Amino acid sequence: MIASGSSKVAERLPPLNNGDRLNAAEFCRRWEAMPNLKRAELIGGQVYMNPPVSAGSHGIPHGQILYWLGHYSATTDGVEYIPESSVHFGPQDLPQPDAILRIKDRFGGTSHLVDNELHGAPEFVVEIAASSASYDLFDKKQRYRENGVQEYLVWVVHERRFVWFALESTGYVELAQPRNGIIKSRVFPGLWLDTKGMLANNWPKFLATAKSGMESPEYIEFAKTLKSQGRKKRKSS
Repeated sequence: MIASGSSKVAERLPPLNNGDRLNAAEFCRRWEAMPNLKRAELIGGQVYMNPPVSAGSHGIPHGQILYWLGHYSATTDGVEYIPESSVHFGPQDLPQPDAILRIKDRFGGTSHLVDNELHGAPEFVVEIAASSASYDLFDKKQRYRENGVQEYLVWVVHERRFVWFALESTGYVELAQPRNGIIKSRVFPGLWLDTKGMLANNWPKFLATAKSGMESPEYIEFAKTLKSQGRKKRKSS
């Protein structure tokens, strides 16, 4: 979010505080008046402000996830990943996911860029959580489900596990993790996460799995379909 508030506005507005109950419009007003604030979220009308993150419990895992998603999006026309950006869901929700993977607007995606701000539910969201007690697995999970995020991945760092949810008619269901530790996305064919390779920091194994996913028949068909959708949009515009 771009900070645009002047010092005079900042003097008049109360600062954001953890636990404040606000709507999205007031949340944005106060945030814009605090240009030094880097991370804040509105979840179900409540403000969440996280403390500074450590390298081991957040920074390094976050970088690994971004590399994985970046590799997929760089190779797939019509798909993009976005790190740490706010998503406008509605009057009570303005989360700031650790990572987003989405289908671009003109390729038929479920989220849309409006004045450089992302609105609506991206197809895939990732959060890095310290433990299973984190609000990522409770309040945020509920809001992502209610707003239609199709897949939601949480890396629970201290417990060394990944929890991957897929949206079905009854709500989120957790995807089973096979013995080989490879979880495969439903909404992004070919997006394969080698959890064992990731946790062991075994990059050759992890990258070999990612490469196999993007050589699979389902990925090749998905990439062709996206290209076709993009061409149709260009012709009709």
